[in-house]
Formats: sequence, C-alpha cells, structure tokens
Amino acid sequence: MLFNTDHIMSLFKEKLAFETSRSGGKGGQHVNKVETKVTLVLDLDAIPSLSDDVLEKLKEAEHRYINYPIIRISSAKTRSQLKNKKDTTEKLQAFLEEVLVEEKERKETKVPRAVKAKRLKNKKNKSEIKSTRKKINPKDL
Repeated sequence: MLFNTDHIMSLFKEKLAFETSRSGGKGGQHVNKVETKVTLVLDLDAIPSLSDDVLEKLKEAEHRYINYPIIRISSAKTRSQLKNKKDTTEKLQAFLEEVLVEEKERKETKVPRAVKAKRLKNKKNKSEIKSTRKKINPKDL
C-alpha cells in the first residue's frame, strides 16, 4: 500500500464532523421523532498536515462520497445513532483504502510456444471433425 491509511485516519479524527437527521422509510412515530441517520462530513482543505500526494489522489478519485474538497458519507442502517456513526467511519476507512491503493504496473508477457501449439492442434482437430459432417459431392468421387 502506497499510503498508511491508519495514519491518515488519525489526521482526520480531529476534523470529522457528524450531522444527524431523521431517517426515511418505515417505522411510524419512531422515525418521525428520532434523528438516527448520521452523515460524516470532512473538509480536506481544513487539514494542513495532509500530504500533496494524498490530496492529489483524493482529488482524482471519482466516487459518490467525494465532491472535492468535501467528503460526505451517510448511514441509516440501524436505529442507533452511535452504530451509524461507527458505520460511517468504517466506510471512510474502506474508501481511503480503496482510493489510496498503489496500482501495480502490468508486465507484458508473451504467450508460450507450447500454448500456441496446443491451440493450433485443437483447431486442426475441430476442423477435421467438422469436415466429416459435410455432404459428399458425387462428382468428387
């Protein structure tokens, strides 16, 4: 991994802001009274100690969570505000691990000679099998 996401998360911990709102969906009076939906909001410009490499990676990321320089992650999975907060921080951790992974460079390789020979042999066998299915022309006999 190119970047240490645990270190980056520790930088983010101080700047995380949580907004709460009423969750949608079924639930009757409980849904209408309790604000259990949690939205994690993180302003990347507010973190001066973040390296330029990390900021560049996050700026290039095309993800529904990010509208540079703001990252917004919501959760309304459970009826507990605390569990939803934990879920949003886990989603942020997973998002960072996904975005900040170093991409491996592909090394081009040649197809081995034995593999080519085997493919051509199989083609020849199929050709012979199919050629026996043709109608026989009496003029050729």
